[in-house]
Amino acid sequence: MKRDTIADYLALQRDPVYANYFRQSGTLPLVLEEKTLRDWSRKHDQPLGLVFDNSPFYLVLRDLVAPPGKPPFAYARVIHTGGKAGAVILPVYRGRAALLRHYRHASRDSVWELPRGFMSPGEPLSGTAARELWEELGADPEKTAFTLLGQVQGDSGIIAARAEVYLAELSMAPTERPADPTEGIQRVRWADRAALRDMCAAGEIVDGFTLSALTLWTAAEAR
Repeated sequence: MKRDTIADYLALQRDPVYANYFRQSGTLPLVLEEKTLRDWSRKHDQPLGLVFDNSPFYLVLRDLVAPPGKPPFAYARVIHTGGKAGAVILPVYRGRAALLRHYRHASRDSVWELPRGFMSPGEPLSGTAARELWEELGADPEKTAFTLLGQVQGDSGIIAARAEVYLAELSMAPTERPADPTEGIQRVRWADRAALRDMCAAGEIVDGFTLSALTLWTAAEAR
C-alpha cells in the first residue's frame, strides 16, 4: 500500500520525540501547512514529507522550506529514529586503541574506524556503547570503564542527530571473535597514540566519527 508521506510527516512533527527537528527558523522557515505541502508537491511532481522509513535506524525527510523573499524549495535531511544517532566507542587496553578494518556498503570500500552503532529502540546510549563493544570487538562491558567524551554530528548538512562518544577502558583483553560477514568487520588493529597520529597524518584514517573521537580523547587528556 502506498504511504501518504505528507500525513506521516505531519504526524512525526506532532511527536514530542522529534519536536526539536521542527523548530522554526527565520533563515529557513519550514512549511507545515498540509494544503501548501500537497499543492507544491502536486505542482512540481515531487514528493515531500517522510519519504523513506528505515526504522528502527533512520528516517529521510523532504521538507519544504520558504526563505524570506524567495520561492519555497524542497530540502532533504536524515533524522534518526528516537532522535539519537547512536554511539561511538574508543576502546583502550594497555595504552593502545582498537581500530576495526570495516567494509562499508555506502562507499563500497574498507576503512579503519572505531566501533559504533545505532541505538536500539528504548536503549540508552550508554547501553548502545556497551552492546556495540561486545558485538564488534568481543570486549566484556562488565569489565570496562566507560567515560562520555562528548558528542559528534556526522554531517551537519544532512544528518540531524548527534552521536555520543565513549572512552572504553578495558581491564582485560577482548575475546578473539571470528569475522562476521554481515557486519563487514575484517580485522582489528591495536595502535598506540604515535601510531594513531601517523595513520591520521598519512590519510589511513578518514572516517569522520573516528577522527572526531580521537580529537575528543586528546582534548580530555589535556584537561
